[in-house]
Amino acid sequence: MEIHSMNAMKKRAIVVAVATSLGLGMGFSPAHAQPKEPPLPQPDPAGSVLDGRLSEMNENGAYFAQKPYSEHPVSRAVARFINGGSMCTASVIDSESGLLAITAAHCIAKADGPVWKITDATRNNIAAGKSMITPAFDGTSNDPAVRNPYKSWKVADAFVPENSSADVAILKLAPNAEGKTIQEVTGAFGIHPELAEGEQVQASLIGYPGPAPFNGQSQSVCVGNYTRYPGQNNREIHRVPDEKECWVGGGASGGPYVTASDDPNLAGEIITVLNSNGGANIAAVIDELVTKAEGGAENTPEQTVPTSAESTTTEATPTTEATTSEEPSPEATTTPATTEATTTEEATTEPTTTEEASAETTPMPEPAPESTEPVVPIETTFPADDPVSPSPSMSTVLSPSTSEPVAITSASQPQSTAMTTPAMVSTETHTVVVKKKDEATNRSMKIVDSVKKNAHKTAKKNRPKITTGGVLLAK
Repeated sequence: MEIHSMNAMKKRAIVVAVATSLGLGMGFSPAHAQPKEPPLPQPDPAGSVLDGRLSEMNENGAYFAQKPYSEHPVSRAVARFINGGSMCTASVIDSESGLLAITAAHCIAKADGPVWKITDATRNNIAAGKSMITPAFDGTSNDPAVRNPYKSWKVADAFVPENSSADVAILKLAPNAEGKTIQEVTGAFGIHPELAEGEQVQASLIGYPGPAPFNGQSQSVCVGNYTRYPGQNNREIHRVPDEKECWVGGGASGGPYVTASDDPNLAGEIITVLNSNGGANIAAVIDELVTKAEGGAENTPEQTVPTSAESTTTEATPTTEATTSEEPSPEATTTPATTEATTTEEATTEPTTTEEASAETTPMPEPAPESTEPVVPIETTFPADDPVSPSPSMSTVLSPSTSEPVAITSASQPQSTAMTTPAMVSTETHTVVVKKKDEATNRSMKIVDSVKKNAHKTAKKNRPKITTGGVLLAK
């Protein structure tokens, strides 16, 4: 009996270990199996950034945010983040360009020793227009104005810390077709100053978790009190000792922990983004990331895609089912999971699990077929105030033979002898030719007149006389 009891305990321990492994693989918060007990004890959400806009708490200690999300500045600035076939959460942050969003590094990168490296899959997704965020997304509505009120914004570039394992990343977005930035449209969060050890703040974790009851379609909210635990890397900021984090699941990774802000222009301030059970001290690396993103420094410049206004306005629609997978932080070490993972990116240090989540994909327009028509010279004009355009007296055409631009000067510019043709003669030369021609014509006319006069005289002299009756009479 004693041996049987010990074996049973070992089996239970293995089950718990595997469940923990699966949880970390998806970025669950915290990493454990979905509880079957009554709701986890949670603090009063009064005074939180979404106070008055929360549903009844579910069995995992989480809430639904009230809809429509476009009616509240906090929900408005939180977005579902689709990166190819994986799903996370991102949020808009205050920046000079107005085009930055924050998420978790493991949503776009893999561990490369002690730091993160953006994957080729992410770079390919960015280049193909398959990496985008959809702010205030509500997948439960069929009304486009509610489901996707601000459309989807394509990622133009991405950045991770160069010298830190902090699980945080910055997404650089392209402006929309009207030339507006996402911050102009949705508002933004600030970044909270670094928490001091022992300092406590109330914050709300907001995200788009894949597991039921949220199903990647609705915003989940967890409210608690947080502090900083120096030295715990990607768990450096998590709940105070007498509280337990609620359970949400994969898809919420990268979601912001939002606390109130004294700045009325901000929707709130972010203390960290979700790793697995809390997050890193992002205040220590955020300046580096923002500087890189705003300054145009690229992790792999050759793989970034040029942005255009037209490429950002395509509305992402959930047309395919995509496997959701998120990678763990570099320092995480868990028991390998036996579940086979089918993801667009493979973790190099951690096992991952799979989870079905509805992903928004946008068909890319087919490239226009090459024309078989001959190249026709096309004149291109430049604005007079264009600092990089040629002189206003210049125009550009395409050479039919080479399709290369050829500069042609206007009449006011000096002519090149190489471009002078026989038809191109000066006005002075033309005048001389005409004058000589006129003189020759005059001489010819005088000669003709003289010949006519002499002939007339001769004819008159030799004319016969006419007579009547057959007799010639002189005239």
